[in-house]
Order: sequence, then C-alpha cells, then structure tokens
Amino acid sequence: MLLHPSLISSTRILKRTRPSNCHQSASLMNFIEDFLRILLGRGVDPKESADVEGTALHQAAEDGNLEIVKGLATDPEDIEYINSRRHNCWSPLHLAARGGYLDVVEFLMKNGADAAALNGSEDTRQDSVLQIAAWRGSPSVVKTLLDQKATSVSDKGRFGGPMRAAVLSAGRLYTEEICRIEQHEQSKLPQGALEEIRLEREAKDKLFAIAERYHPSATESLLLKTESRLSSESLPSKSAVLQSVLNILIRFGNSALSARKTPFSAMLAWGSTVFELLLANEASSDFKATDKDLEQAFLVAAEEGPSLLVGVLDDILHKRLAPGPMRETRSKALCLAANAGDLSAVDILLRRSVDVNYKDDDGWTALQSAADAGHLKIVQRLCQQKADLDKRGSSQQTALTCAAGSSKPDASSILELLLKRRADAKAKTRRRGNGINLAARQGNKRSIELLLAMGVNAEVRSVRDGTPLEVAAIRNHADVVQILLKHLDAKAAEDYVQEAMQSAAIYGSFDTVKVLFDENPTFHVKGKLLAKVVKSSWVTGGVVDILRKHQPSKDMQSRLRILQKAASNWRHATFALPLQPYSGDTGPSSSIAACLLQYEDDHSLDVPEEIFIALAEKSDKTTISLLMKKSRELQITEMVIAAAAGNAFHGDAVLPFLLEACGSSFLGTLNPQQSTPILKAAAGNRELGISMLEILLDRIPAHALRIEDCVFAEAAGNPFQGKALIERLLQLLLFLPDQNRDRLVVTPEIVQAAAQNWSSGDLVLQTLLESESTIFPHESTVEIILGFTEDITEMELDRYEVDVLSLLLKRTDVVVTPDIMTLVMKRANRKTVEMFEKEIPASNELSNNEIEQQIIAAASNIDHAPELVTYLLETRKGITLTETLLDIAAEKDEDNEPNVAGNLIIM
Repeated sequence: MLLHPSLISSTRILKRTRPSNCHQSASLMNFIEDFLRILLGRGVDPKESADVEGTALHQAAEDGNLEIVKGLATDPEDIEYINSRRHNCWSPLHLAARGGYLDVVEFLMKNGADAAALNGSEDTRQDSVLQIAAWRGSPSVVKTLLDQKATSVSDKGRFGGPMRAAVLSAGRLYTEEICRIEQHEQSKLPQGALEEIRLEREAKDKLFAIAERYHPSATESLLLKTESRLSSESLPSKSAVLQSVLNILIRFGNSALSARKTPFSAMLAWGSTVFELLLANEASSDFKATDKDLEQAFLVAAEEGPSLLVGVLDDILHKRLAPGPMRETRSKALCLAANAGDLSAVDILLRRSVDVNYKDDDGWTALQSAADAGHLKIVQRLCQQKADLDKRGSSQQTALTCAAGSSKPDASSILELLLKRRADAKAKTRRRGNGINLAARQGNKRSIELLLAMGVNAEVRSVRDGTPLEVAAIRNHADVVQILLKHLDAKAAEDYVQEAMQSAAIYGSFDTVKVLFDENPTFHVKGKLLAKVVKSSWVTGGVVDILRKHQPSKDMQSRLRILQKAASNWRHATFALPLQPYSGDTGPSSSIAACLLQYEDDHSLDVPEEIFIALAEKSDKTTISLLMKKSRELQITEMVIAAAAGNAFHGDAVLPFLLEACGSSFLGTLNPQQSTPILKAAAGNRELGISMLEILLDRIPAHALRIEDCVFAEAAGNPFQGKALIERLLQLLLFLPDQNRDRLVVTPEIVQAAAQNWSSGDLVLQTLLESESTIFPHESTVEIILGFTEDITEMELDRYEVDVLSLLLKRTDVVVTPDIMTLVMKRANRKTVEMFEKEIPASNELSNNEIEQQIIAAASNIDHAPELVTYLLETRKGITLTETLLDIAAEKDEDNEPNVAGNLIIM
C-alpha cells in the first residue's frame, strides 16, 4: 500500500494552480486529480495525519486547491473530518480563510465546517474565522462570512478583534500601493527622492511635496480637470482607505501603469476593503464591534495608517464613549501618531478634543516622542498647539533632552526650534545628564554648538556616561571632543582629559586618543594605563602604538607584565590587529603582543615560560617569531609544544614552526610520558584537531608516542572533529609500537566525554561501537544507557539514539543484566524497554526480588510509569504483592491525585 506522505506531497504540488493558466497547468492538475483517485482507490486513508502538516485536506485547503478538497471531502456526513485540527489547532476552514480562498471557504461551510470554531488552545491566542479573514484582507471571504452570520469573535485573538485586524490589513494595502507608486514613478523622480521618502517615514506628505515640486504642471491640471471626471466614477461608499490612496494618485497625475490600466482604474477594481465591509455591517444585529475592538483599531490606524481611518473611527467611537475616556483614547492615539511620524493623523487628532500634554504608558508625551523620533513637522504642529515644552517624562526627560539625545537627521533642527521657543536649555534627566551629555553620546556636533551658545555647562557628570568629554571620547566622536576641549574650565581640564583618555584608550577609540594627544602635546598619562588597555576586549593596535610611544617604560619587569597581560587577552592575543600607528584600521596586522614586541630590542627580554605558553596557545606565527627574536634564551619545552597543538586558530602554522625550531635533538629525547599531554592537546583542538595530530605523527618518533585513555577521552569530547579523531586513534593502536594493547577498553570516562559532546557525541559512540578494536565493560554499558535514556519523552526516539542503542545491544561483549533493565525502566519508554528485552537470554529467569525492583523502577518513571507498569504486569508472571508495592500504590502524585501506576498494580 502507498503511504500517507504520497498523498500529502501530491496535494502540495499545485499552489492554487488553475487550468486556465496554461495548457501545462491543466495537464498537471488532471494528472494530480487522477493520481489522488488512484491513491484513494487503493485504500490510502485520507484522514491519516502528519504531525505538523495535518491531513491531506489541511494541505489542500491551505494551498487553495478546490478540486482536491472536493476529492478528499467526499462524505458530507463526516463532519468530524471536515473540522479536524492539525498540531496548532487550525482547521481546514481556518487555513482557507487565511489564504483568502473564497471557493474553498464556501465549499467547506456548505459541507458542515464550523465557522464559529476558534484556532489555538484556550490558554494561548485564539482567532475566529472572521478575525483571520479580516487580517488577511480578503473582502470576498469576509462578505461570505457576514452573509452566513459567521460572526463569532474571540477576545484573545492574536490580531485583536475584527476591526483591529481589518485596520492592519488596510494599512498593508495602503503601504503596498505607496510602494507600487514609488516604483512606477522612479524613472520620473530625481535620484534620491524615493530614498528621501523612506528615510523621512512621511510617505504621503513627501509624495505631495515631490509632486508639487517636480510635476507642477501635471499637478495643477489634474487638480482642476481630473476631480470633475473622478466625481462621475463612484468610489465604494465610505472608502477611507481608497480615498487616501486616491489623493496621492491625483497628486501624481494618475499616470498610466499600462496602455489600458491606470492607478485609479486599478483602485476601483479593488471593491470595498474589509474595513468598509465591517463598517457597513457594524450596525446590523449580526455583527457588532465591541468598544475595545474599535479602540484598538483606532490606535493601530494612528500608529500604522492610513490616516483617514483615524477620522472614521473617531466618529464612531465618540458616539459610544463618554467624553473623558474618548479624550484619553485620542491622546493615546496622538502619542502613537507623533512617534510614527504620521502628520495627517496628528492634524486630524489636534482638530478634536485632545490633551496635547498627555503621557502614554511609558511616560512620554507626544512632543517628546516626536522630538526623539526626529519628526520636525510634527514638533512644529505640537508647539503651535501650545504643548508644554518643559513637561517631564518618566525619566525626567523633556522634549529638548529627547531631541539632544536623538540620532535622527533633523535632531539638531528640532533642538534649535525648541530653543527659539525658550525651552529650558539646562534641563537634566533622571541620571543628571543635560542636553550636552546626550548630544555628545550621539556625536551631534551641531546640537552641542547650539547648547554651548546658550551657556549650558559642558562639564556636567551624568550617572550613566560621566562627562560629555568622556562619553564622546569613548564613542570615538573626535570632532565633538575637539569642541568640548575648548570649553573646559582650566583648573579641572587635566582631570577631565585624564578620564577621557583612559576611557577612550580602553574602548579602542583611536581617533579620539590621537586628538587628545595632539591637542595636549605635553600631556602625561597617569597610572598604568597601557597595562589596563592591553587587557581590554575593545583595544586596537593603533591605540597601543600611541600609548607605547607616549608612555615608554625602561623597566623590563614592567614591560614583561604588560606583555603577559596582552598574552592573557584571549581575543586580542588570537586575532590580528593593525600595527601601524595612526592608521585606523589599515596596515600590517598581528596581535597586541606583537604591537608591544616591535618596540623591544633584539635579544633583550628574559621571557618566562608562562608567557611563551600563553602566546603559543593563542597567537599567530608572526607573534611567536617576533617573541623568539626579542628574547635572549627561550626554551621550547613539551608544555610549549602542547600549547601550540591546542591553538585552535593558528596551530597549523605555529606548531610546525616550533617543531622545526626545536630541532631533531629535542624530538629525539621525547618519551611516551612527555608526548601524552601533547597528543591530548591536539585531540582537544576543536578546529584543527586532525591536522595537529597528523603534524605530530610526522615529526615525533614513533617510539615516543603512546595513545593513553585520556587522549581518547579528549577526542571523544571534541564537538567538531570527535568522530574523525577517534577513527584515526583506533588505527594507531594497530600500527604504533609499544602500545601494549591492540584493542581499546572503552572506559566510563570516554563514554562520559562523548555524552557531554553536544555536537558529535552520538557519532563518536557509533564509531566506538562499530569498531572491532574496542571492548565495552559493564560499567561503560551502564553509562551509555544512562546518557541515552535520560531525556527520552513520549516523542519518537531520535534516529541517533536508536542507532546507538541498537549497536550497543548487538555487541557480543554486552550482556543485558537485571540491573541494566532496572535502570532502563527508570528512564526509558516502552519501545526502548521492548528493544532491550529482546536481548535478554531466554534461559534467564528473574527472581521475585528482581521483578519487584523493576516494577518499583517503572512506577518511578516520571513520563512513562503507567505504560511500563502495564507492560510488566502483562509480561511478568507470578507477581507477589509485597508491602513495598502496596506502599507505592498508596502514594499520591504531585497533584495529590491517586497514583495511576499504583492503581494498576492493585488491579
């Protein structure tokens, strides 16, 4: 018999394909329909469900294939099948409504689909079919649902109520039309105009402005001539969405998209949007939008557009809500529209009763939101409406501090406007920072100049960032640093510069460090700044170069301490950084240690072994070569070689270099005890493990190599190269002399290392189990069972888990003992237990005590106790009901309910 996946895949071949599209599509569709008939005729069960995709009916409804839906739903009496749910509780009707497939929706409803059903579960989000169709923006489906009185609504919908969902779909339609107009007019508009639209986030107003600026004749003639012609072509009644787009089309000249199609004619073909349909039916007894739904729709329209819906919804809401709540709702909408930059929506709301100084749930006024978002025109409108310029927000912010801290292009223009209207220039936030602190953080030079001209203090220290000079230095705003240096008090200037220098150097701000030294040629850095800098995660080579020149140290011990700190900086001892001073991010590259070493004389340093080891483990060949050149006598020991073998980034270059430098005399004196840590380090190298192992095998004499268990354990835990390393090490057991064994006894430590290997532990164990060169003692078998049965849930076993456990049971040296079965009972599911039971020798008879221990273990299995206890009662004969089993039966579960496993034992 053909399997269910064939039925599923055949329903997915056609994605809403219609015979009218082309001859090939018609032929393909006929083939699929015939194929489905054959499958169904041969007894394939159409009700069989895949875990995620559901039944074939779900797939056909989701893809909008009406013919296949009809072929599958052949029994009109089978209501349960029509309304079946897949994993996320979506029925075929929900899926068809989401896709906007009217013909499928109508067929399913005619055949008994439940239009009142909700998707999701009771403790999660749930939507009705009407809410889904409204969000999809499918007027035809919504109209059908309204006609059929399918108006059930969930108050836990992910899209909100139907009206809110409809506004979301209207906003998408509005945005799509704006984008289509932009793309069509791209050849006519000057280069950069469209980008300007997107940056400003004021699409409609910018389109008006550009039309007037670059198409004055077309705009003027159309405003006079086209309007009279349009009046004879009726739009759908109350179509605020279409009217919003129409305004733009008129301004743009209603230019033809093709010889027969204009934007206006295309718009007329849309018909009424979902919003208009719901609005028209809102007064009927069948569908009545709730106040909450309308309020949410109103707020969405204010934030996402189209703006004319704000006026339409306002007219409805103010008839339902009392004046106080209505004013508050409008005020919330004003904050959202101001933040979104919708000037039209702001104008609509300002013409009505609204609190212009209202603070939203986050404690921001509309003026503060607009200033922070960089919407200059909206700030102008709100200022004209006498908005309080110095009103404090939740963080004590004012509109001026919001503008000062904004990164938007118009931030300085907004700040200038607020200063002209006499906003408090010296206002501070909750963290005691003023406008200069905030502008310095953004690097806004113009804003800082404006505030300094108003006499604002440039030395104020904020809790968050310190002084303006310090925050500008950290963020590498060199031009701002130059301005601030000129406005520091002479007495405190040195302390401020010290702070800025330290912070900028630690954060790797090359440009500002250079400016600070250039502006203060005689400046002396206090403290051990270079030692702090080389430990920083943000340090750059250019900064190290500057500090090394301005803070030279003649004391070798100090220089070695700095070098050791650089070697311990994992990130910058490993990765290449710029060497040349004042080069920014260009020039020769090496590590921070190399930047320090370049200033040392040849053969002048007595480098301790710990520094050599630290650099061999992390740095590149250039750094190691420079270290050896600058050192007097540098011993290459087996610990240094081991560190290089573990170098995950540069080991393939550093290790051969060091092995060549130490010479054959050193390698010839190695013994197996010395080579073991070297091999162990290579086996643990995540990125270059195999390469390191082969390099060592080529250069270290065979008599000095011995593969100890610790090397196998290190390889077993290697997440990226574990399998390949284990295979290579098992080969070496056979070919290397002086191994004292030709087979590996897989110890529990090796199994534990593989079990903790998050990436390739399963493959490592498979390799060990499949090899004829391994022996598995009983303790290791127990470790494998512990690892692979501990996380098994009711879902199917993972493929690797099945493979490993199956391989384990096929080993001739593995015996499934009663204690192993007890262990399996505690953790595994019934399938796993049955798999182990097959491997128990038939001659083995369990004692009453062993049977009791297995029942106790099964009863304690958190996920599978009932099924395992049932299985044991079915397969174990002559069970004696002991006092221990009676105690288990009397226990309660975590919900204080009777123990199911215990009840089974009693029965």
